[in-house]
Amino acid sequence: MSKDAADHHGPDKLFKSAFKQTDTLIDFIREFFPADIANNLDFDALTLDDTHYISSKMVETFADVVYRTSWKNGDRPVAVVLLLEHKSTPERYFYVQALSYIVSIWQKDIKAKRPLSIIVPAFFYSGQKTWKPKPMLNYFQHLPSELEPFIPVFEFIFVSVEETPDELILPLSKDSILGALMLMYKKVGDLEFIQTSLPLFFKFEENHPERKQIFDIFVAYLLHNAPLPPEEIREIADKTLDENMKAKVMTAFEKLLLENKLKGKAEGKAEGKAEERVIAELKIRRAIERLLIRGVLSIQGIAEIQDVPVKLVMEVRDELLESGITLPQAD
Repeated sequence: MSKDAADHHGPDKLFKSAFKQTDTLIDFIREFFPADIANNLDFDALTLDDTHYISSKMVETFADVVYRTSWKNGDRPVAVVLLLEHKSTPERYFYVQALSYIVSIWQKDIKAKRPLSIIVPAFFYSGQKTWKPKPMLNYFQHLPSELEPFIPVFEFIFVSVEETPDELILPLSKDSILGALMLMYKKVGDLEFIQTSLPLFFKFEENHPERKQIFDIFVAYLLHNAPLPPEEIREIADKTLDENMKAKVMTAFEKLLLENKLKGKAEGKAEGKAEERVIAELKIRRAIERLLIRGVLSIQGIAEIQDVPVKLVMEVRDELLESGITLPQAD
């Protein structure tokens, strides 16, 4: 599968399609938020915030969905932030990344001349590895107690799909998109489950028949991430699904296979030109690296000589610094 295909049918798309349904968020809040928080959020005032808050560096680690609402009996603005951690290896400094994300929301609040929102971050971890984020203070070893007040500590909701018991997920999956989402993340790689319990992935559709697009995304995610070729999944579907559900799943299968076939032809034509562009870009980046390491030109000077944006030179510089290379200062 190509990287584009993996991204298109990866956890991000499934996550966003599910959580952009308000009832999915409400189910999540009721199930996983502390009761004193869940009972005081105004569900009737929930509105999806389509503003882009994820930085270019965070895109590799997180996907996000943000809702704005208010606190009951106070009209205090509250932002409920859902972040999906989608890397196979959890982010070591995720607390710092999350703090940067929270600040970006406040910056947008200031720019929009509205009161700063109280932000309730929730981290939805879909990976297979056991992971529980460490408290912020754990980043600072041997920290004197006198300095602790200067560390920006905040609370968050953390939900690991892998560690959520099946006894909780399976009942949810029968009538909610949230349960179906968690079940798909947890069991999509479980060959025995797919062979014996495939209908459970799509049970939610009985209560949400109007949401065909989400249903199609679930089918696509299954096809691209299950440890079986599409043909075998179709055979299992044919044996285990009722006639009504079978027709819907098969329609989604055929549509997806046709899309992939057409996309494959288009990618074949573009592959040669794309490879040439990648090689050219790599040559430019290597040239910029050499100039930065020599330290004879300023960032502006390197950009002018290579005929590239200053932003690209700064990006290459940051990558070198992050890899531990010390760069000389240009005169």
